[in-house]
Amino acid sequence: MRHAERKEHDHGDFGLGNTLGADCVVTAVVDRTHEGYGDPLWDVACLDLWWPQVGFAEAYVEAQCDAP
Repeated sequence: MRHAERKEHDHGDFGLGNTLGADCVVTAVVDRTHEGYGDPLWDVACLDLWWPQVGFAEAYVEAQCDAP
């Protein structure tokens, strides 16, 4: 599990409007004007706030639990 003090790259303004995709797969992330180092959970929280029906938070938790 990650530590809250650990900073990682984050987009800072991540959302469906900042992605390009094909066949239900994200192929690019655009508009990186707010990127920096911080907690990438911020990006997950923003996605979950605006599009909870997509299930990003649940997918993130599941991926973290499956990680070695």
